[in-house]
Amino acid sequence: MESRLFEQEVSMKKRTRIFGVLGVCTVLGSAVLIKSRVSFAAAESSLLAAASAQEEPVRPRTEPQPVRSSWDDLLAGVKTLDDWKARKEVLRRRYLELIRDAEKPAKPPLDLVIHETVNVDGAYLRKLVSYNVEADEKAHAYLAVPIGLQGRAPAMVTLHGTHPQGKEQEAGLLGAPEKAFLNQLARRGYVVIAPDHFVAGHRTPPEGAYETGRFYKKHPEWTAVGKAAYEDAIAVDVLQSLPEVDPERIGVVGHSLGGHGSYFLAAYDPRIKAAVSNAGCAPFRYNSKVEAWARDKWYVYLKPMRENLLKGILPPIDMHEIMALIAPRPFLDIQALNDLIAGDPPELARLTYRQRNVMLMKVMDVYELEGAPRNFAFYAHGQGHSVAPEARQLIYGWLDKHLKGEEATRISLVQDSGFADLGIAAPATESRGVICTRDKDGRQLAVACLLDMSRVGSLLVTDIDSGETGQYEFPESTGSDRFASWAPYASMLSRNGRFYTFAGKTMIEFDIDRREITFSGVPAATEACYLGTAIVDGPDGLIYAASYPNSRLISFDPVSKAMRDHGQVDPKENYPESLAFDEAGWLYCGIGTARSNIVAVNPKSGEMRQLVKEETRKLGTGRVTSAADGHVYGEAGDIWYRMKEGRAEVIAKDQAAPPLPNRTIAWGTRTGVFPDGRQLIAYNLPERWLAVKDPKTGAEKKIEIKFRSGGAGISTLAAGPDGGIYGSSMHPMHFFRYDPGRQQIFDLGAVKSIGGGNICAMAAQGRYVVGPSYSSGYFHVFDTTKRFNPEDKVNPNPRIIAQFEGDITRPRTCLAHPDGEHVIMAGFMGYGLTGGGVGIVSLKTGKKQLLTHKQVIPYHSTHTLKALPSGNLVGGTSVLTPGGGHAQDTEGVLYIMDWKTKKVVFRTVPVPGAAEVFSLEVGPDGLVYGLASGSRFFVFDAGKKEVIHREDMSAYGDIVRPSLLASGDKKIFALFSKSIVRIEPGSFRAEKLAEAPVLISSGFALRDGVVYFASGAHIWRFKIPAP
Repeated sequence: MESRLFEQEVSMKKRTRIFGVLGVCTVLGSAVLIKSRVSFAAAESSLLAAASAQEEPVRPRTEPQPVRSSWDDLLAGVKTLDDWKARKEVLRRRYLELIRDAEKPAKPPLDLVIHETVNVDGAYLRKLVSYNVEADEKAHAYLAVPIGLQGRAPAMVTLHGTHPQGKEQEAGLLGAPEKAFLNQLARRGYVVIAPDHFVAGHRTPPEGAYETGRFYKKHPEWTAVGKAAYEDAIAVDVLQSLPEVDPERIGVVGHSLGGHGSYFLAAYDPRIKAAVSNAGCAPFRYNSKVEAWARDKWYVYLKPMRENLLKGILPPIDMHEIMALIAPRPFLDIQALNDLIAGDPPELARLTYRQRNVMLMKVMDVYELEGAPRNFAFYAHGQGHSVAPEARQLIYGWLDKHLKGEEATRISLVQDSGFADLGIAAPATESRGVICTRDKDGRQLAVACLLDMSRVGSLLVTDIDSGETGQYEFPESTGSDRFASWAPYASMLSRNGRFYTFAGKTMIEFDIDRREITFSGVPAATEACYLGTAIVDGPDGLIYAASYPNSRLISFDPVSKAMRDHGQVDPKENYPESLAFDEAGWLYCGIGTARSNIVAVNPKSGEMRQLVKEETRKLGTGRVTSAADGHVYGEAGDIWYRMKEGRAEVIAKDQAAPPLPNRTIAWGTRTGVFPDGRQLIAYNLPERWLAVKDPKTGAEKKIEIKFRSGGAGISTLAAGPDGGIYGSSMHPMHFFRYDPGRQQIFDLGAVKSIGGGNICAMAAQGRYVVGPSYSSGYFHVFDTTKRFNPEDKVNPNPRIIAQFEGDITRPRTCLAHPDGEHVIMAGFMGYGLTGGGVGIVSLKTGKKQLLTHKQVIPYHSTHTLKALPSGNLVGGTSVLTPGGGHAQDTEGVLYIMDWKTKKVVFRTVPVPGAAEVFSLEVGPDGLVYGLASGSRFFVFDAGKKEVIHREDMSAYGDIVRPSLLASGDKKIFALFSKSIVRIEPGSFRAEKLAEAPVLISSGFALRDGVVYFASGAHIWRFKIPAP
């Protein structure tokens, strides 16, 4: 196949002697060495004759000739612009043959899809997009669109170097901000697309980043360079499809792999109107490692030329000739004279890169001939393989000059908005259940749901033999920036062979054989999600499920795709968690959590019967299972039932028949058995691996799960005693620390005792950070002077200092008492219960004290706590019951507790009609500042025992937890979902400091004039402006 490029039969010895005559590896030499496809034959014979007369010995390929004072004759024989245009056409054909452009596939429709949108510092929107590049391949890219564009803007393609994460580097998400071209250019007003290379980022093959084996197996006659240029040109298609982009002002810039990708693209696609290459590649000639262009492993640039390179036969075109194809369009080349070629001593690399700069002088000759000398420049420095500081200014100035106009180089940058996205705190994902199955071709598959802060959810399908994982996103209609809005809680592999789950309230049907979502729809618009094993195959072929929070029964017909809402199975309970059919076609539903229940439903007639007597209903959840004898067996309130045809009889527990295996999976399922008998013994999505065991041989195999993660949602942030900002993620729980000095996030890892829960609130007491966790009521203390080591059996850090399970299952607040000794936690009780306690622990003695809700405010839960100057506590309560209990009151209260006696000495309703007193803070004036449901602000005078100010602040957004903090400069700061507000003590005047560029989901820490908050999985900061 190489004959199309390498027709020359000249021996290696003659080729080397020609180089000796020329003193360099010339373009004309290239023409001579290839049997003439152009009219350079005369030069060929004279050079060959000169070469034969030479007695110089053959030089090994790894010993470049020294740089001579003369160079090649790129323009030899070229006297007019028409002469050059003819030569240029020859070079273009050679370039396209070099990259095997004729082997590219037919270009498919773009089908541009936006998967996620992030507001970056209020400066631009960063969108995760995908689009078709081949009939069976999609590219993924970040697309940045500046906020507030006026008219069509210039646009850029930015190409990353050999970073495994690909486009993440361009977006500035991996450090090295000097290489974050997307981030920098978007802030300068450019629309920017940064695609993943086809073997990196989203598209990393199973063998690893930049492994091209699969590509060459699919396209044996194409080249990786050609594939990259072809796909980068499709990125230009994407830009030209956008209404924000001026299609006549599109450029390209890249570093390293992206550096030569930039001029490869500019030479390939005339729509590129300006190009910059930083630290691009060495030429073929005078390259001591030229064979690396067609190496036999890792990233293989030009595989078809390998055989000839090993023979010493070089391609018919070199880098400066490819660059010359860009003329007269603007091109800037930046290169270090001391850049290195991997594996070579520096002295050889120096020769290569000095030769490269001589080559660039010939490119300048071309631009002068084209009448465009101002459109070409190159800069050589001595700072190695880097984006040198001064080079950055050259890059942006060059692009501004040629894509915006020279006046743009005099325009200053937009001022800092004060906001900055500091990054994902915990790049972890939680599994929401896994099944073991096979497809029609017999492939053994693990199919799993996941939960993280991606805008839309997805399914993961892992072939346990090939190790490949496919990720299949839920429809965009299910997307949300709010935590767990699309979380799957119940799933099932149906008898019909398809997989069913729920993205929040949306039913999803997934065809495993086709690897495709074949249906999505909302069967009951009032509902939030579907739980446990409350999804089942019906004998009529329908799929049945029951919902939270209104306990509605729904059905879905897989044939007609019709959905039906059958109504409410319990008017008060919120949690239907199991469904089962008997052989007569009656359906039974187990419900909880405040008063357990079992309800029978006849799907044909619609009749519903409550089978549990009211007087026997207790705290808990009813549960039901089908049995082989045709009955359904269940338990509610410690009473067992045998059920059939809508009737129930009470039986002893040991009379219940064993349950039939069902096809449902709860969200916590992590193991299973594959159809071929192998076992899934572990599925660890937070750490991205699964393990399979063959029971016949005992052999175990660990498989990496490769997928995209939006990171775990952040539940709380707090300022630590060591200057750091501490926090917890949820589902899964990771403990993390942000170091403001180093501007770095440290994901410290999981605390196994917390599992999928989270530390719900934090406070600093001495050198410790303390926090209570959901769902076991633990109180944790972390010593900031010691290493994070939660699993140490002797001295874990953090360690558990108390447990108030049942009384404080869902903590909501944490307080370090000003006595320097005590720490306090409070929150909601467990599932089905109403009210919540207050737990107090001494860090000195370890003494624990629990105050139940009946000792504080009966049937209320303390949602927020602060200490008054006297040391007494001021608390705010909630009457809500997030665990399914039944509320006993309608308004939250503010109370004062005597610290010495631990008794409530005063209570009031600060905001009539508000179900929660959500957040409190004690100001420098001793007044209590508060926010209640509906973002209603109030000020309470603890001395006078009266509310002295009320104000509606709902225009700033919803309240987040916590919402109020006092600063060292005697101000009160309020955090809302949309805004950051400063409140002046005394006058209570609220000043909106800024509209947040993202949805604020939780908070909240203050440190050195900076507000830290969370948006989903990301930590953000806002620099507080001077008053």
